[in-house]
Amino acid sequence: MKISVNKKERQVIKGFAFLLLILFSLVFTLNHHLGYSLADSCLIKLGIPSWSNEYEPGINIHYTILIGLPLFLIGYKYSRFYLNNVYPSFMRRLIFIVIAFIFVYPTVTDKMMYLIKFNASGLDAITYYQKKSKCTFHSNPETLGNMACNLTLVNYSGKSMVISVIPNIAKTNFWKDMKESFEGIEIEPVSMQLSPRSKQNMGIYFKFKQTSHFNGSGSIENVALDIEIN
Repeated sequence: MKISVNKKERQVIKGFAFLLLILFSLVFTLNHHLGYSLADSCLIKLGIPSWSNEYEPGINIHYTILIGLPLFLIGYKYSRFYLNNVYPSFMRRLIFIVIAFIFVYPTVTDKMMYLIKFNASGLDAITYYQKKSKCTFHSNPETLGNMACNLTLVNYSGKSMVISVIPNIAKTNFWKDMKESFEGIEIEPVSMQLSPRSKQNMGIYFKFKQTSHFNGSGSIENVALDIEIN
């Protein structure tokens, strides 16, 4: 049995294909609830930085945008080309739909994780918002120091969990000269309790010892964190 498709139907099929390209470009390149995009994650897994110079002063190019923007423009141009005469009212509203999607996307992904990880347990049930973290530190000549951190963690499981956390300076990306200053520092872990199915923003106070002679104060953001279940 031969199924014939007329010219208008072919236009609609092509138009919806380019609408899907728009959706893909947005989902792939927009920052989700954790503060980075799927494209960022893919580039990092391939060993490619998502930014040209993120943790150093100077001009900084976001490679993800260089991937997503051309895809979006192609999808937008050709979806209008094929669908403007078929669904003119919808196409006039398309740009406003895109803008609304950009604003709600982080919230939608945040809520979706509660469904996706509804039955998760252990470390798989815990998410740490690294992009929203910040620590201020102070050290003195007596080789003692402290670090006050603002950290956001989520427990997606239905059970209360007790965990230990410790900032991982070695895995934290920031200016090279500052990173070298932290060599020889031993930070003591801190235990805390996470309520069931909750997002908690906490101020946590860490103490550290140092074998080097680092002396000073400052702050770092996007702090890597080691988490263990107690």
